[in-house]
Amino acid sequence: MRYTIRRVVEIAGFAAVSALLAFSTAACQDSNDSSAGKPSLSGDGDLKQDGFAFANYLGVEMDVIEFARQKGFEKCLAGFGYPQNMQAGKGRPYPTTSVFMTNPGQFGLVSEELARVKGFGSDPGWTPPVVASFDNNYDSAVDKCQASSWKPLGSDAEKVYFDYQDLGNELLPYRVEVDGRLPKDLPRKMMECIEAAGYQVPDEAQFLKTPQPQLLGITFGGIAAGEGAKWQPDPAKHTVQVGPPTPERHYVPTPEESKLAVAWYHCQQQTGSTSAQLAAAAQVQREYVEKRADRLLELNPKIAAIAKKAAELASRDR
Repeated sequence: MRYTIRRVVEIAGFAAVSALLAFSTAACQDSNDSSAGKPSLSGDGDLKQDGFAFANYLGVEMDVIEFARQKGFEKCLAGFGYPQNMQAGKGRPYPTTSVFMTNPGQFGLVSEELARVKGFGSDPGWTPPVVASFDNNYDSAVDKCQASSWKPLGSDAEKVYFDYQDLGNELLPYRVEVDGRLPKDLPRKMMECIEAAGYQVPDEAQFLKTPQPQLLGITFGGIAAGEGAKWQPDPAKHTVQVGPPTPERHYVPTPEESKLAVAWYHCQQQTGSTSAQLAAAAQVQREYVEKRADRLLELNPKIAAIAKKAAELASRDR
């Protein structure tokens, strides 16, 4: 059996949930790494110097490339007489954001209203139905179409894409270093604030190590699984099978989670937790990008050119 609708190529995920709920107690550290002899954000290169340095990584462009490649892959399969992937891919949203776009929501609750409505959760994005194959001819077509899906994007598109993906995967672990540069007294300030709001902290030592709302013993909400998650293909049918579409789903917090989230939001504001994490993130991102500036300067124009071609190809099918 073979599943094919899931993205074949995907940049490693970003632990936004842990960024929202926790921060480390490690002391602030200064970086002594030298960037001598390398392109620098403060130099005359083409890298952006304002805001968050990860804006120099073309995450949206990468997703546009994959969007167009996936469309080509689906069209190729349809040409072999297998339209199932094309049908399952209907509704796939065109990329407009990426994990490399830094925003306050990655480091804290952004408003009292959102905290009340969503608690500590968020709505999931678009999820395609599953395509499962018990057809050897289909499997052979998949291999051919995966290989041919890169050709319209250029002879070196696949290699450049994967080289740039590797670079992106080197950037994403920066979050661990952000936690290590926060003020040492921040966890205690957060605990005192939460206690002042009427909550008891059962394990103070653990909370001071990693402040998390889960440590307060309340019940959290969740997301309904939907019919798509329950569906299983029938192996007795030697065909290509498509699961049911996944309906739009929403995270629903419990009342006690919403109440705690509001208190948590105000404590983040009072202690300066979110602003401290954003400041540390800006510093660490700058260091990460400066160390890899030469590769960004080399690959960014190539990715931009491939993404432009990908956008043109995708627009023909939208």
